[in-house]
Amino acid sequence: MIKILPNKLQTIRRLPNVFSSDKGIAAHEVRSGINAEVQSLASDVNLLGAMRTADEIKAKGIDANIFMLVHDSIVALVKEEHVEQYCEILKRNTQHDWGCGIPGSPIGVDQDIGNDYSFGDWEGYYEVTGDRISRVQAG
Repeated sequence: MIKILPNKLQTIRRLPNVFSSDKGIAAHEVRSGINAEVQSLASDVNLLGAMRTADEIKAKGIDANIFMLVHDSIVALVKEEHVEQYCEILKRNTQHDWGCGIPGSPIGVDQDIGNDYSFGDWEGYYEVTGDRISRVQAG
């Protein structure tokens, strides 16, 4: 079970160039200040979705392990026969409304399935032989 407590702390984001006479610099400061709030909230929602997903897959005995959160991604190792069920659980938990969403506008979720995190976008890989590591060019 996840409990959310009201946050009584305030964060202060210093934007020293917001009143710059250079309109481009001032606009960049404003975007930076707004973006920090959006990214912070998105990161929290992503983490909470991952936590709910981890709890649910454990309770259902699904062979899957979330092992990394990268920016707006949740990366997991999932046994092939559980991929479809895992994807449904992850999407539902990521889109859960924590009270900070826009009604009728669920969070968009894109899911990619691959045999490695690069999904094939790589030029080579590393091979370990004994105590030596060497780079191997891809196909």
